[in-house]
Amino acid sequence: REVFPKLGWGKPVALHTRLLLGLGEPKKLGFEQDAVMDKVISSKMSKSKPETCIFIHDSEKQLKEKISKAYCPPSTENNPVLELTKYLVFHEKEELYVEREKKYGGDVSFENYEQAEGAFLAGSLHSQDLKNAVASELNKILSPLQSHFEKKKHLLQAFE
Repeated sequence: REVFPKLGWGKPVALHTRLLLGLGEPKKLGFEQDAVMDKVISSKMSKSKPETCIFIHDSEKQLKEKISKAYCPPSTENNPVLELTKYLVFHEKEELYVEREKKYGGDVSFENYEQAEGAFLAGSLHSQDLKNAVASELNKILSPLQSHFEKKKHLLQAFE
């Protein structure tokens, strides 16, 4: 902020967002003195672990596969699928619509994160149904970016 104007440049824009959990199960790194920090560091979403990371240019198929394999314990702690539901889906959408077979309760929708979380924790929303719904909603959210990068693949080469 201070240096750019001295160089004749405009002030930079810094966008800070919450660090999202990676899609994999948290691993022990060995920080025995701080088990919480150990989990936080090992579970953050990182480009260096592409199979546990969501990229804005992931195809619909890639995104669905990644979320389908995501760690999704029956709790809110270190649950990346619930975190995506809370911070991305309900940030952009007013409803989470879950399509499922009639034998599993039929389609259901949730008007807010708390309803979806409650159903998941109570066992009335299966983890795979949640994953499918989240993948579907994230694909809708990311579709303009996916289309853009599909047409302009050369833009991604700089990041490989």
